[in-house]
Amino acid sequence: LLVLSDNAILLFLGWELIGLTSFFLIYFWTLRRNTLKSAFKAFIFNKISDILLLSFIINLVQITQSASITVWVYYFSILPNLFQNSIFLPVLFLILASSLKSAQIIGHLWLPDSMEAPIPASALIHSATLVSAGIFLLLKFFFLVEYCNLNIFIIFLGTLTSFYGGIVSAAQTDCKKLLAYSTISHCGYLFICVALNNLYLTLIYLYLHGFFKALTFFVIGNFVKISRSYQDIRRMGQLYLVLPIESILLLFCSANLAALPFTLGYFYKFFLQCFFLNNLNSLVFLPFVV
Repeated sequence: LLVLSDNAILLFLGWELIGLTSFFLIYFWTLRRNTLKSAFKAFIFNKISDILLLSFIINLVQITQSASITVWVYYFSILPNLFQNSIFLPVLFLILASSLKSAQIIGHLWLPDSMEAPIPASALIHSATLVSAGIFLLLKFFFLVEYCNLNIFIIFLGTLTSFYGGIVSAAQTDCKKLLAYSTISHCGYLFICVALNNLYLTLIYLYLHGFFKALTFFVIGNFVKISRSYQDIRRMGQLYLVLPIESILLLFCSANLAALPFTLGYFYKFFLQCFFLNNLNSLVFLPFVV
């Protein structure tokens, strides 16, 4: 519904269902106190993003007298700069809604706590569904972002998030929270890809990050199971003797997520840097991305 719908009301329904299913996934262990707190924290952030998205949709329907996204594209293509001031605030609401769902800085607070979910649910939430919803929303309405010239704001938000997520993840000892902050950093990179208006690079990044992050979660799940549920990476030094295949897979996924040379991750980070070099307005953010 979110990705394929041409009707803004149906799109909003898909957006709501993603938030609702994430709440139930995080609240899987119903007898744990921290689980309930984490689920409601994620749910509150989702509700704030829902309100912002609903405000955006109501404003656009009021201006265009239609809920069809195709009509919106046609409407704003034949009337350049006529409604730029009137839709600036709604489009800003759209970006903020996407940033809350995709765990950009300040709106990222719910994501580490959502690790109370079981590891398969965490793999689903943190790799290719919930945190990617904001990316898909921005891709769908990017013509409005360009219409209001808010690309630089998204690049600024993405660079701060990627820098912050990378620094904080390096200091984590809980393996699941380490992966959560890694996801925050990659979501920042995805926001940058969207702002640079490169659809193919964004989709490739989404696919590869989803694949390798989900595989990393499943491998970590095996490590946690063998180590009797403790998640401290400082106590996992000898587990490669017990789980050699999982250890090799973890190294392979980590190399791709870290974009080491001769990996798939290296190529999309290399292309991202090239697009930065071709976009002179965004060169100021390049040190943070690298």
